Amino acid sequence: MKKVNFLKSWRTAGKTISLYRKLNPILATKSLIFTGAVFFIFLFTHQLFSAEFLITNFDSQQSPGLPIHGKDDKGSVFNVSTAYSDEKTGNYLGIRYNIVEGGVGWWILPLKGFNASKFKYLTFSVKGKTSGEKFDIGLKDTDGKEVKVMIDNYLSPASEWQIVNIPLVDFKDVNL
Repeated sequence: MKKVNFLKSWRTAGKTISLYRKLNPILATKSLIFTGAVFFIFLFTHQLFSAEFLITNFDSQQSPGLPIHGKDDKGSVFNVSTAYSDEKTGNYLGIRYNIVEGGVGWWILPLKGFNASKFKYLTFSVKGKTSGEKFDIGLKDTDGKEVKVMIDNYLSPASEWQIVNIPLVDFKDVNL
């Protein structure tokens, strides 16, 4: 059985933006909360009305694999750090980037063959610095098949917190 190998997200030509992650209980379910503009990948997945599985929380640093990030060699700026901390919420991920035209930047969390077949949704909370920030979320299986979806298919532009639930069936060509 093929399993999800890693999650991947990237941004093409855009503005310099910051992203912050915070952990927040929502209806007794932990979700990842982001402030600043949005450019990220989900880090939390759960079965609807069932168990939850937190892939990483940036506090314990116990993710299934070490995150990987990179950028093009065309002059784009892409900096990632989990060294940010907040008294109320603990550590968070910060991504600051400025992608030039035709450039790309990415952040990947390898899941080392994590079996996501029993899960139904990718869930996270996000808040844009302005509104209308866009990013892709991708899943890639161990055979190299990758499917990407645009975040704006799952939420409307807003500068307030929004919970995003992306059905895993939207990645149907990836063997979860």
